[in-house]
Amino acid sequence: MKNCYTLIICSFLFLLTNVSIAQKKSEPFEFEFEGEKLRGLIESPAEQEPTSMVIIVPGAGETNFYKEDNFYNGIRSNFVSLGMACCFWDKAGCGKSEGEFDGGLEILEKSVDEIIAAIEELKRQKVPGSDKIGLWGISRAGWVCPYVIKKEPSIIFWIIVSAPDNNDQSVYFLKNKLIFQGKSEKEIQLLTEEYWKGETIFVSGGSFDEYLEATKNMRKDPTCVDQAGKTERETYNFYQKKFLSLGFSVNHETGEVNGMPGYIEAVSSIKCPVLAIFGEKDNIVNWRNTIQFYKGTIGVNNRAELTIKTFPNCNHNIQKCNTGAFREDLSELGYEFCDGYYETIINWINSNGFGK
Repeated sequence: MKNCYTLIICSFLFLLTNVSIAQKKSEPFEFEFEGEKLRGLIESPAEQEPTSMVIIVPGAGETNFYKEDNFYNGIRSNFVSLGMACCFWDKAGCGKSEGEFDGGLEILEKSVDEIIAAIEELKRQKVPGSDKIGLWGISRAGWVCPYVIKKEPSIIFWIIVSAPDNNDQSVYFLKNKLIFQGKSEKEIQLLTEEYWKGETIFVSGGSFDEYLEATKNMRKDPTCVDQAGKTERETYNFYQKKFLSLGFSVNHETGEVNGMPGYIEAVSSIKCPVLAIFGEKDNIVNWRNTIQFYKGTIGVNNRAELTIKTFPNCNHNIQKCNTGAFREDLSELGYEFCDGYYETIINWINSNGFGK
């Protein structure tokens, strides 16, 4: 037990050292995309030229990189401690960026082109470190980054956290929420089947009346209603129109997400080293399926190098957890990232020669 405590203390000191001792400087970064100014920062070592640069690719939802308690603070500081520059910016309508946030219905192609525009601006300005750019991303970034790498083959590495495979994750997500509520297998099967039927109708342009008829039991369950979010005709029609405009659809026999043309090809053609990280209590994306997907694409590509690391008792955000349940109260655990998470990234960066 004493050795265990010693190991924990040493790990904590190692993490603390890497996060806090490295002196960094911050400079504003902005670029124009689709007529709007997107703004963020470039953080880099204060006392040396950066060896390379990593671009932070956030998951779905709003961002605000200027908040003191920003989710990405720790990973940013660790990259700088390795002698790397770190570039990030807020989505349209978030933080100090112009425009209007799209409410979470983010067009995949737009996200890809936005990152390409940022890379072009970094290279145009000859920002130190921008001659060697890598990507770090989480969740939805697993769909975005392969396209970026295909368009910009000079990308030197990709670190991806809690990525989905090429399939819809909503039933996996819903099923886990229902399990934590204590629903029986029979109830879960009924509710998830109705949810899937409802989504089939929704994404195929079916009417609200058809949707109501197919989801009679599902709409009585608050958890299902919360996830589906389509309880009124006006809301249904509004989001259906917006969703269909994105060009997305789902093959409801296989679960494969359409609207990502060439995605498997893009993942399979990656030529740089890839580090894929997962929490074993991730109840948002089916991480086991993603691992098999990566092994069958990146893993069989002799031009790439795939490293996979999983963390027990860790959720979608690679935070310590008890259950991994959606909206689990992590206050008693301090909202801490899992032991070894940062060290895994640091060691991988150093072993590949991307750091100082």
